[in-house]
Amino acid sequence: MRVALDLRPLQSPSRLRGIGIYLRGLLGGFLQQERDLVLLTWRDRAVDLDLPEGCCFFHLPPPRPRVLGWLRDRLLLAGTFRQLAREVDLVHFTSPFELDMGWPQARLGIPRVITVHDLVPVTHARLVLQGRHRLLTPVYRWQARQLGRAEGLVSDSQATRRRLEEFLGHTPPIRVVPLAAEGFRVPDPARIHELRRRLDLPEDFLLFLGGASPNKNLEGLLVALQGGGLPPLVVAGSANPEHLANLRFRYPDLPVRWLGPVPAEDLEALYGAATAFVFPSLQEGFGLPVLEAMSCGTPVACSNTSSLPEVAGRAALFFDPVDPRQIRQALRRLASEPDLRARLRELGLNQARQFSWQHTARLTWQTYQDFLARSS
Repeated sequence: MRVALDLRPLQSPSRLRGIGIYLRGLLGGFLQQERDLVLLTWRDRAVDLDLPEGCCFFHLPPPRPRVLGWLRDRLLLAGTFRQLAREVDLVHFTSPFELDMGWPQARLGIPRVITVHDLVPVTHARLVLQGRHRLLTPVYRWQARQLGRAEGLVSDSQATRRRLEEFLGHTPPIRVVPLAAEGFRVPDPARIHELRRRLDLPEDFLLFLGGASPNKNLEGLLVALQGGGLPPLVVAGSANPEHLANLRFRYPDLPVRWLGPVPAEDLEALYGAATAFVFPSLQEGFGLPVLEAMSCGTPVACSNTSSLPEVAGRAALFFDPVDPRQIRQALRRLASEPDLRARLRELGLNQARQFSWQHTARLTWQTYQDFLARSS
């Protein structure tokens, strides 16, 4: 079986987000298992990957800006994908909500498999689409409806699968394939000490890491901090500058350190330095930061919604993300109960070991075989 894997998200800003982590992990698993792949990329953009010699590529024409260019691309790509269909048995698209990454709605004669990480642009459009981007709401809803045309869907979690079934009604088969955080380990104390000194971090602090889009609920966490009695909060990660500036203006007196983006090589030490990691997201397709923190031996408190109970298992302290009192109580427990932190640390390390990119790759390849058998 020969599969075309869409790597275009690694040529877009998505390479710095969870989609990029997913693609690098999945591709690494496939390469170790010596699968027969054709790597789907844009012709004019590099892919920042250390690939072995002999990898087979299929290049697509570069996307054009603006809506008319997008519509023209849809027409041009139809013929290109028909050519691809003559060379492979199945094609896997990996980022269906990026507007310039078209996938063919017309049947190709081979299975079209699509990974859907979440439906946030549809189910939480008012939260995540700000300003003029709200004009795109009908476009995202249209794109989500087109998912029903695929021969098979892959979701990161049972929660996303349920949302897909609710939204689409009659759906193609959906397989759940979880992600992993294998690149993270418990950091050496010397690395933690060096990072704490370099960034002037306090001895005890709570860590929030991730984008500051409204669905990540950073504001809900800041409201919970207003009750006092908690260690300072360190906020790290890329964020919408306008949204972040608004939060800093509205909560000027809270004990918050705003780090901004953190280099990948510092993430393990940052997780390891934290007293606890807090993830108050309102909606997740998976929740990779939770697994990353657990892999680093950091106790986790997180939302009890969407995919997070699946990912965290029994290894986190859960709270209702829309109840500041519950968030505050959970964080006070973690800050004041060393035995609880030690127990969650061990449970978290064990939980993280249940996930691996090798497992993700094997399940995904089996999913391809199942979808191919159904379509033949």
